[in-house]
Amino acid sequence: MCRKSDVLKKGKTRGWELMLSYNLSTHITSGYFKTTPSAKPAQILDLLENDTTAATLAHPFVLPMLILSLNELSSENDDRQRQARELLRHLENAIAGREDAETKADHLKDGSLIIEQVNRDLYECVCKVLWKRPRAYLSMLAELRKGLAKWWTVIGPEVKNNEDIKDMQESMLFKVDFHATKLRGIDSYAATSLERLRVQREARESKLSLIMAREQSIIANASKRDGTTMKTLSVLGAIFLPGTYLASVFSMTFFNFQDSGVPKVSKDVWLYFAITIPVTIFVVAIWHFFEARRKRDHEDQEQRVNEEWDKMEHAVMEKIRSKTIKHQHTTMSSTPAWKQQGGREMDIERQGGMEVLEKMLVA
Repeated sequence: MCRKSDVLKKGKTRGWELMLSYNLSTHITSGYFKTTPSAKPAQILDLLENDTTAATLAHPFVLPMLILSLNELSSENDDRQRQARELLRHLENAIAGREDAETKADHLKDGSLIIEQVNRDLYECVCKVLWKRPRAYLSMLAELRKGLAKWWTVIGPEVKNNEDIKDMQESMLFKVDFHATKLRGIDSYAATSLERLRVQREARESKLSLIMAREQSIIANASKRDGTTMKTLSVLGAIFLPGTYLASVFSMTFFNFQDSGVPKVSKDVWLYFAITIPVTIFVVAIWHFFEARRKRDHEDQEQRVNEEWDKMEHAVMEKIRSKTIKHQHTTMSSTPAWKQQGGREMDIERQGGMEVLEKMLVA
């Protein structure tokens, strides 16, 4: 029994299911094959009817091998891994900031990394790498090889002496070995791609951590300034305002609390308010002036914080870039090395090397 129906889409399974039964006495294979259009049943049945002979049809593993070769282990797996590695290369170029390498335009905007697009492409790349993991199919091929060996052991000598069946048996064993070797190579590529994806995820997370830490630093500084201002006003109000207000009011000549008569309030009491209000406005204006100047100083401090974080981020990205392009062959510059900085000395060495080569050729 062979089946591949572990995918559910729109409430229906995708894949195929095959049940075969082989009669050792009559050498007839009977079975049940259920499939969906995604498993390419028309192409499989067409090959089974037109490109096989009666002798090869006597082999019970013809149909499973056709399904594996045309559907499960086709070249689409290689194409999917190539697409994943290409997308991963674009992500590495964008995250590491390689200026001399190709980068998708939707990863950068005004020189800044678009985190949302990078996240989407990272998840898409992971899905491509993990689609049809080779390890599962390697175990399936191992079981298929056991089945081929067991069938060849239990069949009678009249079948083993048939040259077509014998050639088909050897061909299937070679195909199993071929697919296993190919899957091991794909598995190696997939493991490498997953490791590269892990590095890029860590680089993205470190970049996000830097951005969050910078924003938290700015918020903490703002909260600290506001707290200091409120604390200053509260302390000043608690200390000076009650005593000053009472002393100012009751020490004025507008109030007369002598024993000789009834307390009197002067008709010129309005002068107190006429003088107090402008003086209060003047004091508040002075406080506002110093507060605005302090705010400008804090803005300069925030600017310095942003510059420090930018420097730190640049240092982190440079470290990541030095690790990702440690080998020169990952991205090659379009300008030859002997024409770049220090090209004159390298050109002289190159000419000297050519002269030595010419002398050796003459000799």
